Amino acid sequence: MTALRVAAVQLSPSSDPEANLNKTAALLEQAAAQGAQLVCLPEAFIYRGKHDAEHLFASPVPGPLTERLGALARDLRIWLLAGSIFERVADSEKVFNTSLVFNPAGEIVAKYRKIHLFEIHNETGKELSEADYQQPGSELVCVEMPWLKMGLSICFDLRFPEVYRGLARMGAKLLAVPSAFLMKTGRDHWEVLLRARAIESQCYVVAPNCLGHSATGVEGYGRSMIVDPWGQVIAQASDCEGVILATLDLNYLETVRRRVPTLSNCRLPGF
Repeated sequence: MTALRVAAVQLSPSSDPEANLNKTAALLEQAAAQGAQLVCLPEAFIYRGKHDAEHLFASPVPGPLTERLGALARDLRIWLLAGSIFERVADSEKVFNTSLVFNPAGEIVAKYRKIHLFEIHNETGKELSEADYQQPGSELVCVEMPWLKMGLSICFDLRFPEVYRGLARMGAKLLAVPSAFLMKTGRDHWEVLLRARAIESQCYVVAPNCLGHSATGVEGYGRSMIVDPWGQVIAQASDCEGVILATLDLNYLETVRRRVPTLSNCRLPGF
């Protein structure tokens, strides 16, 4: 299989999980109707609200929420990247920020827990740290699909190129970056970082993002993107909820890797 039709869903999630799930289902149906074989959702698509309430809306994996997501994948006959949900674990109020992949049978075939937790400081000190409410994962994850391997990551991971070189070393040809990237940093860093990760890893990148104001008042940047391995943006969302699609040409990816063989020529240990 040399081509894969991919969709990235852009939405503005609220703090109401049921409303978010209903909206998500409608956009998944729209993507599937347009021929998407893989549909990717953004980070925190089920709950985007106060961080100290994340554990109240967290779900076990597997659990009722994953059953509903699996049913959507099965009914629509798609591969589904559930960008991230808050995963409840025993004996802890801190959650994992977890990305899940479902196959067209509705089965969970991969689970990635966000490794790099967002932290930002202002002039007076720490403004926000996800580590106050979440616990980090520790393992890179790729999932084997009929077309290619997809490497998983979430939002703040984007600032750490080691993640993506590691995924490429594991055989990834598509990198997923579901995000809730903010307006302030997104204006200057979002496209630059996505294109850089595509170029240095010689992979396609699919990056569904949140937009609009959350319940806490922060604003998502949106501008969800799909980028090719040469670093060209081949699909980009406008400033509204919706779906973008692109066809990934795997022959083109191999051409890029053959012409500029950076992955095989890297001389640094571990890279």
